[in-house]
Amino acid sequence: MRNLYLILSLILLVSMLRVCSSPKEAIPATTLAPAPTEVAQSAPTEEVVIPMVAPTPVPPTETPRALRVDVVSDLVGFDDHGWNDAAWRGLVMARDQFGAEINFIEST
Repeated sequence: MRNLYLILSLILLVSMLRVCSSPKEAIPATTLAPAPTEVAQSAPTEEVVIPMVAPTPVPPTETPRALRVDVVSDLVGFDDHGWNDAAWRGLVMARDQFGAEINFIEST
């Protein structure tokens, strides 16, 4: 196993030295700017007319069921000015904004 690590380390070292010691090739100045090209004159082409396709009709969908939200409080109740109170306010907002059916159970 030790020999394997030694061989792998030598291969890594040789490859690093080879990459680091290779001379950097300078980019010739002529390749920095594109060479000007000539635009060939072509004969005018005919207009292509694409026929209009009627859209596919969408079948009517079922009306969605009313949203129903239930919440159960812990032993403190909904007036704890914390998590339960926030859950109650969210329940009321869902009823007012989305018309949700709300149901709550206060633990005792």
